[in-house]
Amino acid sequence: MRVLLVFVFLTLLLTTSNLKAEQDHKDSSLNSISDSIQRFYSLSKTENLKEYEELLLNKKANSEEESLLVQYFIALINYRLGLLDYENGETYFQKCLDTNNNILSKSAEYTEAHVLTAACSNAMIRYQPEQTMALSLKSRNALDAATKIDSQNPRLLFIKGTSAVYIPPQFGGGIDEASQLFTRAITYFRTQNSTEGKQLPKWGFDEAYLWLGMLKSLSGEQGDAISALTKSLEISDNIWVKNTLIPTLKRGESIAQYFGL
Repeated sequence: MRVLLVFVFLTLLLTTSNLKAEQDHKDSSLNSISDSIQRFYSLSKTENLKEYEELLLNKKANSEEESLLVQYFIALINYRLGLLDYENGETYFQKCLDTNNNILSKSAEYTEAHVLTAACSNAMIRYQPEQTMALSLKSRNALDAATKIDSQNPRLLFIKGTSAVYIPPQFGGGIDEASQLFTRAITYFRTQNSTEGKQLPKWGFDEAYLWLGMLKSLSGEQGDAISALTKSLEISDNIWVKNTLIPTLKRGESIAQYFGL
């Protein structure tokens, strides 16, 4: 009887270990996707992003959860492509929105899809200025939905900050509000990154420092702006930050011009 119990115990232990190993491998693979998207975006590698999207479109998901995550990464790739390829940005941002709509139709509490919907809606305004009110409302509704689910999500706080930059203080925005949101986002990014295992997705940390640096530059605090952008580069080696923004600051010029301010 004792031998049988020992055998059962060892069997359960091995099964649990195998399941954990499989999950670790899955998480590692998904983190690899997240890392690659971040790297290609930072290096402005649009063709690599397109190739990665094609791979994801042909990927067979093993579960509904994985299927939603694959769709999310496809939406994220299109958001990144829209930021890099201005000429075709409207097409990419619309695809991002359509993909997120599909995700949310299956999982209404998918926080990251709400956040990305807000980001793409904001980005679409430059292509559809006549739809500014509608797109702004779409963004606000998406941010409100995400806030109800996870108010401490760092990407949520980051996108709230980018929105606040262009909203007058009397309507809840302004530079001070945006600065506070970027600072809070950075705090939660640090907390997220210090937990055991990597979190998915991982974009936004370097950009929070970038936008905070832009606000410092706007206020004439060039030294603090350079410091913030240097921290951004430590997180992700973005060639636009390294080759354009920091040299601009070192010439004593503001980088707010690159953000329409």
